[in-house]
Amino acid sequence: MSFIQNVKYKDYYKILAVEKNSTIEQIKKSFRILARKYHPDATKNDKILEEKFKDLNEAYEVLSDPEKRKMYDELSKKGVTAKLDAEIIKKKNQGTFSDFFHSMFGSVKDNTLKNIKKINNIEKNITITLEEAYSGTQKEILLPIEENCKICEGTGVVNHHNCTNCKGKGVISTNKNLTIKTPSGVSQGSRLSIKGEGHGSGVIKGDLYININLEKHSFFDLEENNDISCEMPITVTEAVLGTDIEVPTLKNPVKMKIPAGTQSGQSFRLKERGLFDKKRDITGDQYVRIEIVIPKNLSQKEKDLYQELSLIERIDPRNKIYH
Repeated sequence: MSFIQNVKYKDYYKILAVEKNSTIEQIKKSFRILARKYHPDATKNDKILEEKFKDLNEAYEVLSDPEKRKMYDELSKKGVTAKLDAEIIKKKNQGTFSDFFHSMFGSVKDNTLKNIKKINNIEKNITITLEEAYSGTQKEILLPIEENCKICEGTGVVNHHNCTNCKGKGVISTNKNLTIKTPSGVSQGSRLSIKGEGHGSGVIKGDLYININLEKHSFFDLEENNDISCEMPITVTEAVLGTDIEVPTLKNPVKMKIPAGTQSGQSFRLKERGLFDKKRDITGDQYVRIEIVIPKNLSQKEKDLYQELSLIERIDPRNKIYH
């Protein structure tokens, strides 16, 4: 490994207008603002400003990557102008990164537009009910976004002075009302992508990503494979003699047959009454667990009838324990 002293040092922190102890969030925010200001669409193909735009992307490429940033900081502390494999400098640089960049990291693909679009993306969490996940729904959200200033067209400058509307930043912060449509079949952790609803404008406008959380239900439990389950109480006589009961589902209540001799804890399946799985194009099932409710505070007549029943019962539930 050799050292080339004539490679011009670049102060990436100064280029991005951030401190050396800045967090990744601060670096991202500064890059987003400056990238819009010096983007070729905003600078009218000014060669000097185009170079600034390239420097911004290069600085972000390094400072947004923990490993690259650590290497850069270590070299800066040692006062090393650049560490460079002599063979690398002979090669033609790929993309628009400088010799200084390639001296440290070699040949790296230029992801300028990709970086800016990614930094302009917005993540938003919303919570919906199981019923809304089952049928699909619409949610109104208030989305804080940053857009190019219309007065200075994102340059931050009007008549050689800082734009008073955006205070020279080139962007303004605003709130946008947006209607989010969640289709049938979304599940916990689903992620919806809405193109062009992120920060920025024009070709560098980011996208909006909606992360779906399902609200805990008071009656239904969400199981694997988009199945749901619930617990239905029945009386002792219903369990012994059998009956038909009405069971709530995510859509409409349905009749379900309880056969004679049903045991507590036994489950019955209601086919395709769970959530729709869009990826697999199948609908989950609903499982109904039976809970036999033992009566309390019996009337005298009820006590007499149970006492009479106990005299003629033939079942011994503990028989197998002792034999």
